[in-house]
Amino acid sequence: MMEAIFSGISYGAYDFTLDGFTRMEFTVRQATRRIQLNVKHLNITGVRLFNGSEEMPIDEISEDFPQLLDVYSATDLLPDYFYSLTLEFRSKINNPKYAGIFTAPYRHGVENRFKTATHLQPQEARSLFPCIDSPEAKARFEATVIHPEGTYALFNMRETNISTRGGWTTTTFLRSPVMSTYLFSMVVGTMPYRETYTERGVRIRIYAEAEKLNDTSLALALVPRLLAYFEDYFQLPYPLEKLAWILNRVEEIIEFLGLWLEVVL
Repeated sequence: MMEAIFSGISYGAYDFTLDGFTRMEFTVRQATRRIQLNVKHLNITGVRLFNGSEEMPIDEISEDFPQLLDVYSATDLLPDYFYSLTLEFRSKINNPKYAGIFTAPYRHGVENRFKTATHLQPQEARSLFPCIDSPEAKARFEATVIHPEGTYALFNMRETNISTRGGWTTTTFLRSPVMSTYLFSMVVGTMPYRETYTERGVRIRIYAEAEKLNDTSLALALVPRLLAYFEDYFQLPYPLEKLAWILNRVEEIIEFLGLWLEVVL
C-alpha cells in the first residue's frame, strides 16, 4: 500500500510548489539492505524506515544515478516482516510539457484561472512522489490532498472526508484498487460541475468552464446508459464508486481510472 499526502498546494505564496509526504508499506522476498525508488526533480527532505512501529536506522541515502534514490538500511530487511518507508519532499508544479504535475488554464467568466492536474504516463509518477515507477509494480493508493480553501481536490477514488481550517481544505479519499503508478491521477481546481447517478449508485460528474456547463447535458444523459450497457455486455460491474470528466483546454486526452481529462474546443 502506498499513501501519498500532498500538502501546501498553492498558486501564489509557494510559487507553484508542492510539499509532499509519502508512506510506502511493503515486504521483501529475500534479505536485503537496499530499497531503490524512482525520483525525478524531487527535493527529498526527510527519509525514515520502520519495522512495524519500531524505527530502523538508515546507513546511507544515495542519488548517484539519474532518477534513482537508494536507501540503505543499517540492518537487514527480512521476509515475513512488514516495513514502512516515509519520505518528505518538495517539487515544482508548473511543468510546461503537461507531464507529471502541471497547471492548465481555463476561463471563469472574465477571469483566467488555473487548475493543477497530473499526467503520469508512461513514467512520470516519479516526478510527483517517490515510488517504484514501473508498470509491473502495483500497489493500492490512498491520498490526502491539502489545498487552498475555495478549491476542490479530485483523485481516482471518491472522497471520504472534507474539512477546512486556516484557509486550507483537507480532502481524503478511498483506497484505490491495485494499480500501476501511471494510473494515479489528481486534480485541484474550481471548475463547476454537473452530476448524475447510475442505477447502481455510481456518481457521474462532468466538470467544465461555467459558460460551457450546459453543453454537457448530452454526455450527462448518455454516460450512465453506456456504463450500464458495458457492465451488462462484459458481465463486469464498474469497480469504483464514481467517474469524473474534466473538460480541458490542454491539447491532450488523459484517461485514468475514475478520472478523465478531455479536450474541449
